[in-house]
Amino acid sequence: MQTAKKRPEALAAFGKLCVKQAIPLAVLLALAPLLWNGLTHIDVAAAADALRNLAAWQWMAAATLTIISYWAMGGYEAAVHQMLRSKTDLSTARAAGIVSIALSQCTGFGIIIGTLARWRMLPDTSLPRALTLTAVISVCFLAGWAVVTGAALAFLPSAIPHGRAIGVAILLTAAALLTVSLFQPRLRWGPYTFAFPSLPISLRLIGLATVDLLAAGLAFWCLLPHGTELSVAVHLPAYLLAFTAGLVGSTPAGLGPFEVTLLALLPAAAASQLIVALVAFRIVYYLIPATVAAIALAFGPKTRSIAERPDLYEPGASLPPVLHAAVATGPRAELGLVRQGTHLILHAISPRRGWLIGETGSCLVGLTDPFGPEAAQTKALEDLCQRARSTGKVPAIYKCTARVAARARALGHRVVHIADEAVIDPTQINLQAPDHRQLRR
Repeated sequence: MQTAKKRPEALAAFGKLCVKQAIPLAVLLALAPLLWNGLTHIDVAAAADALRNLAAWQWMAAATLTIISYWAMGGYEAAVHQMLRSKTDLSTARAAGIVSIALSQCTGFGIIIGTLARWRMLPDTSLPRALTLTAVISVCFLAGWAVVTGAALAFLPSAIPHGRAIGVAILLTAAALLTVSLFQPRLRWGPYTFAFPSLPISLRLIGLATVDLLAAGLAFWCLLPHGTELSVAVHLPAYLLAFTAGLVGSTPAGLGPFEVTLLALLPAAAASQLIVALVAFRIVYYLIPATVAAIALAFGPKTRSIAERPDLYEPGASLPPVLHAAVATGPRAELGLVRQGTHLILHAISPRRGWLIGETGSCLVGLTDPFGPEAAQTKALEDLCQRARSTGKVPAIYKCTARVAARARALGHRVVHIADEAVIDPTQINLQAPDHRQLRR
């Protein structure tokens, strides 16, 4: 019954987004006179000649940087699928992300086109789920974009007032949020709960945003006509701010806000030269990828075989009887913690093996030794690492024996001696003796 209620609510939210997409068209119409006034003095014939005279290496460099940028966009999709614990194959997720972003940023109807493209390209994904993915990916990209823009304002020359101070403030805010996510991965605000991405995923998203935006900015710079006196250090902050304007305006390919902002921030560069680069950039970075994405969308997703992954029983989930028996006969009494409903069980069948799992904001922790045949311990270690990678977390093991530690070291783990376990003989200990009196504490 609850699922039936959520579906109409998601569809209603999607309908409201469709109505809101009329705003970008209004923005484009409002900026049209301003853009026209800035372009009236441009020699169209000379600009066309400059466009034809762009060197082959400029087109090739811009195309290569465009491929790098879209590769990073696919990385956003894979990272978010890991964060949401999606069962979708990551290669399929990357392809769906590239197709949906290529189409949505070219058309300007980001949420609508992105949702429909993901619904088409992700097998067994419902429309509400595709809408959730699009929203989460948009928020994650905006966070990474803010960090990259802040770094550009802080360390590169920009034309906006107090740009360096604004950039430093953005970077300090980002550092504070990353610190909070380590100690408080979930924040509650009234009835809402906000979950931060794990630290590895957060850093990966920032890195991918850096690659994406820098590659796009450099692709535009490569397409400037020969003789344009515009350094990369001056161009990149202006490009990022123009990209921001296009992002806020949500017009097709940022048309209107992007041009107005770029022409305003780069007065030293000839407007005709910028227009040449703008036309070439829209062909290489928007039109060609959108065409390829439309063809891929028409063919639909490729079915991929998903490798068998160990099951993860969430806290409170009912365990199969055979798993109950394995826990009962396991090597450590701590395995009984699974019955308290606060820990997870990572379980695989062939050969039957499992692990008591604790989870933090950034780590997936195997507690004590895995249970099952000793010959399957190495396989259990691989299960832990695989599951951690699929959720974007760091695998760790706590309170294991020397034999398991040796196997973990062989797989590349670093072993750290934290403490020694105390063994108490209840027939010999006397808590009233001076040596043992403080044990009560």
